[in-house]
Amino acid sequence: MAAAIATTTMFEVFLNCFLGFLHVVPMWRWLNHLSIPHPEKKGAKPGKRAATKSKIKRPIMFRPELLELFEVSAPTIWLWQIKLGFPKSIVVGGRSAWYADEVDAWIAARPRRRLKGDPPLDAA
Repeated sequence: MAAAIATTTMFEVFLNCFLGFLHVVPMWRWLNHLSIPHPEKKGAKPGKRAATKSKIKRPIMFRPELLELFEVSAPTIWLWQIKLGFPKSIVVGGRSAWYADEVDAWIAARPRRRLKGDPPLDAA
């Protein structure tokens, strides 16, 4: 009896106790996601769950956010992609977007402006 309870749902246990039925047929289509073998099939493999893919989240920036960050126009970003090696955009839902880490790396790789009084590059 204990084995029968372990392979049934809580709803079936409730029906079995409340209504006084001796046997309730397990509804296996509800239990496909559980790791319980079918009692009538010896050596049966448990139901398989859908494979979950590892979703690595990389923050993205859409065009309006990028234009606000640099305070330039869309054609300027396009020219930067061609001439200055700015990261290429990706398409997300039909919209242009950029990976934020690639944009940050591009900004970090930009040369620093020299100020008056800075030592010459040869001396550093």
